[in-house]
Amino acid sequence: MNIHQRQSWLFRILITAIIGILFFCAWYHVYTVPAPSMEPTIHGLTPVNDNLPPYRSERVLVNTFYPNMTTIHRGDIIVLHVPVNDTEYDIDRIIGLPGEIVHCTNNNIYINNALLNEQYLPLARSNYFRGSAPNTLLQTISSVTLHRGEFFVMGDNRYTAQDSRIWGAIHRRAIIGKVIRVIGRRGKLYQ
Repeated sequence: MNIHQRQSWLFRILITAIIGILFFCAWYHVYTVPAPSMEPTIHGLTPVNDNLPPYRSERVLVNTFYPNMTTIHRGDIIVLHVPVNDTEYDIDRIIGLPGEIVHCTNNNIYINNALLNEQYLPLARSNYFRGSAPNTLLQTISSVTLHRGEFFVMGDNRYTAQDSRIWGAIHRRAIIGKVIRVIGRRGKLYQ
């Protein structure tokens, strides 16, 4: 292999790497968790007056290509534009999908009158929130029918999260992307 062939190969490898980095940067973004709404799954900035342990906000890697080309599944953790203020974002979990009816009674969520099994919330059902006052929004949610392109989202920290219980259903356009990894943490993100 002469010097020109070697330079040609190095140039091709360099161009391929640059294109790969550009695609990665276009589809994946890093977000800082803005609030404790996803506790204990993902740690957000905890207010001093909250009775949760004072965590430093974690950062998450988000696939922003996700809402455009793939199916959104129940249980996915997403970053979304806050409906009441489009300049802010929040991180919540997909609970209800288009065409479903969501309601909550006695702190249980029902999808089309079937109890939702939330295996990702083992601590929320125990003493994790022992210092938080029960949120009346958690007690009962009247039936919400989700239309085409609408989703019902909730934070894992049901006592402090601001989510579809307050805003109503969110539209697919509000979804920025799917959280695929907590930066600096090993193991599975959730579920």
